[in-house]
Parts: sequence; structure tokens; C-alpha cells
Amino acid sequence: KCEYMMDKVGETFSGVITGVTSFGLFVELNDIYVEGLVHITALSNDYYQFDPVKHSLIGERTRRTFRLADQAKVRVVRVDLDEKRMDFDLVSGGMRAESDTASAKGRKVRSKSKKHRGKGAAQSKVHDRKSKTRKKTAVGKKHRRRSP
Repeated sequence: KCEYMMDKVGETFSGVITGVTSFGLFVELNDIYVEGLVHITALSNDYYQFDPVKHSLIGERTRRTFRLADQAKVRVVRVDLDEKRMDFDLVSGGMRAESDTASAKGRKVRSKSKKHRGKGAAQSKVHDRKSKTRKKTAVGKKHRRRSP
């Protein structure tokens, strides 16, 4: 397989993600049935976390997700006959999962509410102080209680 792929370096192929690990993605090329690795360092513009339960890599910033059985387009970067392995570079593939997108939106909402909660807490303390003094004066004017 490696000898066959030697003259294909630089070409782009479509394939399927057949393995997800903490160090990258294994992609099997369609019609050729050759498997190679897209190393995690080749996944640029984000830091990817490996989720072993979901068999996926999830980008921290972009929430871009690579999962088992996802379609991907890869470019053959290197073929090593001695180690009998191929390295690919990702051209396209991966997507935002709906559940991850929803949780990302939820995080944004939560972080905004947290900010408002922080401001509101400070404002409510000031408001409470004012309202307590108002209540005292209002009570003092209406009922003028005498202490025994």
C-alpha cells in the first residue's frame, strides 16, 4: 500500500475517519482502502480535546468536531516505506455537532448571565441599602413607634 501511494504524494482524496485518538485521526481513503494518520498538529487554528467516550476530537474555541465515520478530504503529505505509514493533511472535514453547538450557546448565555449577575449583585446591594433606609424613613413617618 505504501509503495502504491509513493507517487500519490500531494494528491487529494476523500475518505472516512476510521479512528480517533489523542494524537490524531486515522482516515481510510475511499475506493483505495488505504489508511493514514492526520496528526493532531496538522489540525490548525484550534486546540483539540480528545473525548474517548464519544470517539471525537473537539476544538476548544471553534467547537469543530471530528468523529468516527465522518467524511474528510485529505492530502497525502508523506509516505514512509521503512515504518510502513502514511501521513495526511486535512483539506476539509469535521463539523459542528448540534449538541456541541447547543452547549456552546448555553455557555455563552450562562457567561452573559454570570456577568449580569455580578453587576446585578453589586447594584442590588446598593438598592437594598437605599430601600432599607427608605423603609426606615417611611416606617418612621407613618407609624412613629416609641421604644419601651
